[in-house]
Amino acid sequence: MSKYFVLVLLLFVGCKEEKSNPTESSSPTAVYLEYQNGFVADSVVAKVNNENIGPIYCNTDISIGHAANMHSHLTKGTYNLQIEIKNEGVIFDTVFSIEKQSLYIGVNYDRTSKAIHLIYSNEQFVYK
Repeated sequence: MSKYFVLVLLLFVGCKEEKSNPTESSSPTAVYLEYQNGFVADSVVAKVNNENIGPIYCNTDISIGHAANMHSHLTKGTYNLQIEIKNEGVIFDTVFSIEKQSLYIGVNYDRTSKAIHLIYSNEQFVYK
């Protein structure tokens, strides 16, 4: 009888359901878009997976610590990000992933080349 008890016990332990940690996969993480430099009276629309996370009117100057921002809450995963500067006719597409708590994306615009550059950080940006 003890052989059967050990076999049943092993089957029970081997089939134990793994519980996922809800803080790792299902709880929302704050994602911040910080428009840092190069925006002058610009109408900017950001979309994550084709959903607006808010239009914003931007005037920025990193040299004096003047930035604009918006944020959203997303779960762990990979997302498409589109940033459109409407009055300049510029559209920028990229992909980003969320793996940790809070993601900060610094958005910088070069008006001469009409290029958007991003900076990714898990820590809040500091402007002086």
